[in-house]
Amino acid sequence: MIAIDNKEQITEMVHYIHTNHPNVHIMARALDRNHFYELYAAGCCDIIRETYDSSLRMARSAFEALGVPSDKAVDMVSVFDQSDREGMVEVADTYDVNIPPFENEAFMAKVREVAPRREAEVREQMTKILQHNSKGEEQL
Repeated sequence: MIAIDNKEQITEMVHYIHTNHPNVHIMARALDRNHFYELYAAGCCDIIRETYDSSLRMARSAFEALGVPSDKAVDMVSVFDQSDREGMVEVADTYDVNIPPFENEAFMAKVREVAPRREAEVREQMTKILQHNSKGEEQL
């Protein structure tokens, strides 16, 4: 488990451990979205994004503040969370640590391919959540 505050040291440790001990399960904290991809490329598959969970909690609170019932707010955040995690893994193989993300044509092409589809799926699922009552029946 790697939970230090230095981005470069985290990545170096993951790379070292993965290279020298490939059977070790590495859990590491990513300091931002690009750091997630760097850790993934270095061989870490159990990556915890530092501010991600608090952002999800804030989103749930925002939905509730807008009048969305708590159970629906939880479901909506869960839909986003699942889509975001799957989307990041879907584009991770095109990330190249040697090319800045916005200059990596393959990475940007994959993001442009994946993002609109995922956004449409999330929008559709959230709409369904809002249209069903607490018993799972569609509201008229």
